[in-house]
Amino acid sequence: LRISKGFPWDYTCKGDDAAHLKGFIEWALLNFPIDSKAVSLHGFSSGGIMIHQLMKLGCNVEPLVASVATYGSGNMIGPPTARVHYLIVHSLYDNVVTYKSKKHNSKYWPVC
Repeated sequence: LRISKGFPWDYTCKGDDAAHLKGFIEWALLNFPIDSKAVSLHGFSSGGIMIHQLMKLGCNVEPLVASVATYGSGNMIGPPTARVHYLIVHSLYDNVVTYKSKKHNSKYWPVC
């Protein structure tokens, strides 16, 4: 069992959580017959927020994955990358991790 040094996550590219997750992806790609063009990250709530952080260009995780899906992890200002497919699922009525508005008009993330 691995415990984060941050609480609940260290939401930085330089933190131990980012290094651990990036290292795990690299280890799995080396040790298992995984198609490197089919790696997908999924995260719920804090895990989704961590994925948003990892996908920022400075974290060096983006080249390792093909797609990302987050659930209940709040807003993003814009797409973190042009290469990775991104799915964000979030309730408009979440009172814990809120979404900015019921009428979100971002050119990047339309509400469906």
